[in-house]
Amino acid sequence: PSLAADVIIELEDSVGTVRHVVFIERKDGRGLAMVGGFVKVGESAEAAAAREAAEETGLEVTQLQQWCMFSEPRRDPRRHTAALVFVGRARGTPRSGDDAKGIRVVSISDLQRAPPKFAFDHGQIVAAFVARHH
Repeated sequence: PSLAADVIIELEDSVGTVRHVVFIERKDGRGLAMVGGFVKVGESAEAAAAREAAEETGLEVTQLQQWCMFSEPRRDPRRHTAALVFVGRARGTPRSGDDAKGIRVVSISDLQRAPPKFAFDHGQIVAAFVARHH
C-alpha cells in the first residue's frame, strides 16, 4: 500500500481559539478532503504532512501530532492507501495551491450539525475527530 500523510488543520483565531477546520476542494468533484498527500521516499510522515499543508494551503502548521491511522484497503478507489492522520494548528488566511480547486474553511459547529460532502472516507475520519476532540 501507499502511505498518505493527511492533516486536520485547526484554524486558530487571534486569541488562539479554534472554531474552524481547513479543507481542500478537490478538482475531480468528489467533495472536500483533508489536506495531505503521499509520503515521498526518504521523507518522514511528519515532514510530508507539514509539506503538504504548506503546499496546499500556504499555512505553517504547528503542534503537529499523529492522531490515527486509517488503512481499510478499499478506502481510496484509486489504489490501496493507508492514511496516517495528523492534527495541527495554524493561523492566518489559507490560500489554495495548484493541485486543489479551492480551500474551504468549515466551522466545528457545521461539522457537528451538517457536515459537507467529503471525498473517500474523509467524512468518517473528520466525524470521528470532531466527536473525540470537540
